[in-house]
Amino acid sequence: MFGESGVSHTGKMYTYYKCAAAKKKKTCDKKAVRKQWLEDLVVNETMKLVEDDASMNAIIAKVMELQNQESTDLPIYEKQLKETEVGITNMLNAIQMGILTSSTKERLEALEEQRKELQARIAEERLAKPKMKEEFIRFWLLRFRKLDMTQPGAAAGTGGYLHQCHLSLR
Repeated sequence: MFGESGVSHTGKMYTYYKCAAAKKKKTCDKKAVRKQWLEDLVVNETMKLVEDDASMNAIIAKVMELQNQESTDLPIYEKQLKETEVGITNMLNAIQMGILTSSTKERLEALEEQRKELQARIAEERLAKPKMKEEFIRFWLLRFRKLDMTQPGAAAGTGGYLHQCHLSLR
């Protein structure tokens, strides 16, 4: 679904969500849904989930499981780094045995450059997906549980709150 907005002939702005297929390909006959109604529904259903301790514990367990899933690239980079370091060690052994040519020097420099690149990629992968502690997730959900949804704008305020959580889970 995509967010849409429109202005009536009186100048009043209307915001709603519309199916991507209905918007682009005209292959979906679903009607647009008022933005406020849908967002309130999502927030209220989410609030129901975190009110129950068992559901909250299940959410925490799933978040922990998802963030413990390793990137598919990280093991590849680590394997390549090991192979590169073995190559560097072999080249140094060859040099110690007196086998020093221009090609061994070039190969050693290339391996050292490759090692630097792989170390940088590994660091980037680890930084791209920081891990949150279980206590932090529990604190965040308990804080979310305490939001007073009867206050005007409380549901709107959760959007930023939910978006912040979504970004931190990436």
